[in-house]
Amino acid sequence: MNLTPEQREAYKAEVVRRKLAIDDFSRYRAFMHEDYQEWSYITPLNDLLKRCYSGDCKRAMVFFPPQHGKTAAVSEDFPAYCIGRNPKLSMVGCAYNSDRAADYGEAVRDQVNSREFRNLFKDVTLSPDSQAKDRWNVTVGDRKLGGYFAAGVNTALTGRKGDIMIIDDPFKDREDADSELQREKVWKWYHSVFRTRLAPHGVIIIVCTRWHWSDLAGRLLESQPGQWEILNIPAEAGDDDILGRSPGEFLSESKGGSRYARADYEDLKNTMPPYEWSALFQQNPTPAEGQDFKREWFDYHNGVPWGSTYYVTADFSYTDKESSDPSVICAWGIDQNNDWHLADMWRGRVTPDISGSTFCTFLKEYKPYEALVEKIDWNYATHIQQEMDRRNIYTHVETLSAAGDKKAKATAYRAHCARGKVKVPRKHWTEEWIHEHLRFPNGKNDDMVDNGSLLGRRMAATRAPATKSSPVRYGPNTGQNIIDSLQAHDTAITRLA
Repeated sequence: MNLTPEQREAYKAEVVRRKLAIDDFSRYRAFMHEDYQEWSYITPLNDLLKRCYSGDCKRAMVFFPPQHGKTAAVSEDFPAYCIGRNPKLSMVGCAYNSDRAADYGEAVRDQVNSREFRNLFKDVTLSPDSQAKDRWNVTVGDRKLGGYFAAGVNTALTGRKGDIMIIDDPFKDREDADSELQREKVWKWYHSVFRTRLAPHGVIIIVCTRWHWSDLAGRLLESQPGQWEILNIPAEAGDDDILGRSPGEFLSESKGGSRYARADYEDLKNTMPPYEWSALFQQNPTPAEGQDFKREWFDYHNGVPWGSTYYVTADFSYTDKESSDPSVICAWGIDQNNDWHLADMWRGRVTPDISGSTFCTFLKEYKPYEALVEKIDWNYATHIQQEMDRRNIYTHVETLSAAGDKKAKATAYRAHCARGKVKVPRKHWTEEWIHEHLRFPNGKNDDMVDNGSLLGRRMAATRAPATKSSPVRYGPNTGQNIIDSLQAHDTAITRLA
């Protein structure tokens, strides 16, 4: 067949495009889907899945907002690509029920059976005698090789082996995840059924919405620290964002953008309950009710009232290791009604020089009446004092004892919260602040609560300034004069609660 020069060039370009699609998962996805667009959050997801295929990552968890392409990537395109590259692989895909899992299996099967797939992997075809949407195999020539098996969570996987095993949402919704009985069933199924079917050197990928802090993902992360690679991309950035966003920026503002605009995210955030936004879009599950603190205790403020007295509190950590507790520094404004307004908060796992410098920055900015810290290492204290001297900061720093039970130390602070006297700002970290309180004292971290406890302990021990009215002159023989002569002339004091 004679081709024109233009046709030959187009043919060469298509050959290169197909080779690149075979060699690279991102290019495979672009080849398979005409409307494919690699948003900012898709690139790191594709990169993680590439390393799962190569075996560089054996355990992965993916936490994304809904409708941001995690299922299309992990549960549909990735299994098809793996089978195309290595038809011997056995893929297992699980979801909260068998029907949902079968939907994934059908999507992968149809992709493997598509014309676009055959243009890349022409030797891989569906086995004629095994094409059910929840279980099917592929053949190369006349050899039946690997394939795909779909199963619902809490169903059997007897006789099945998985080289790459995927769980995409083990819980259907919040009600399912909030059920302690259901969470325990999923946990037992994972260990007694799912995990036992993994082939040697196999890969496990879990994709889920973090409805509950003690869900399957949460319990695995707690019981197997350091074993899982986590790709967590919230809709709204916090500190140390993986996409390089500044705190408070949405995915629409990241390099590469998002399918949603900022107005879409703001509308979702403002119209849904905070704990729903936190779980669905921030992947930070917050219980609706806490054991020691309740969500309704915290009201929002629109700025610290003029004339308030400022305090700075700090709970320091001495290491920047990921396994250690973070350092937390807070600024508070107390108004004339004794309402405590949380003005600012900083949190980070950093070395002492950085947290000490940040502490001094808070002192310089807020000029507090007093700064409160738990008793700290002498070297740490010396560093802070030297930094304060260097920056001409003359705030009194009061050290409180670190001894005692955390719940007992939080008593005064908790009581003030219960009376609705602790106000929080509308910041990107506010939900994380409330979240930690609701999980106290059973949460992984409690440094934010400890900051409130420092302020509560100090205020409970603080006496209001003594006041004395101008004396009233009574006649020498009046009853009041006789009463006054009989009682001690002590000035009354009150406790600032």
